[in-house]
Amino acid sequence: MSKVIGPLFSLTASKTLGKTITYMRHLSGHVAYKRTIPYDTKSPGQMAMRAYMGDARSAWRDLPLEYRQSWNDFVF
Repeated sequence: MSKVIGPLFSLTASKTLGKTITYMRHLSGHVAYKRTIPYDTKSPGQMAMRAYMGDARSAWRDLPLEYRQSWNDFVF
């Protein structure tokens, strides 16, 4: 990523330009980087992790509200 000053002749530029360069704002300032196309990996390990996370979400939703609230109070 490269830091930019006054990207695209503006004070705040964001989003992708011409499907090639993406401008965005970070805590360190404005940056520009090559646009990447995300892909969805279907490896066995990734699929297993997604299944574990889905089970964890379901288990969290199945907990009574007072348990979830006490946990949230403890954490936050």
